[in-house]
Amino acid sequence: MGLLTVNGVLMTYKEYEAVIGQYKAQGIFQFIKLFEIHKNKRIEFKNLHWGEEIEYSLYSFDQKEKSVKLSCDANDIIQLQSSAFDVD
Repeated sequence: MGLLTVNGVLMTYKEYEAVIGQYKAQGIFQFIKLFEIHKNKRIEFKNLHWGEEIEYSLYSFDQKEKSVKLSCDANDIIQLQSSAFDVD
């Protein structure tokens, strides 16, 4: 990831509390933008190397209720899918 530095002044909680909505909105905007750029990108398992990080979660979408829930059995599903790959 690299070295992270602070190039500004740290905020108190009271100062942060006033702008937390803006930070959340900006984070969501950045996520959507990156998702749109990379949503169709596929990396073959054999092309992944040690040190590369891939983070993901599985969600269930309920269109009727208009809700999204994090799948608690995601780890089991991911392990099952990973076992389908032939790892040398």
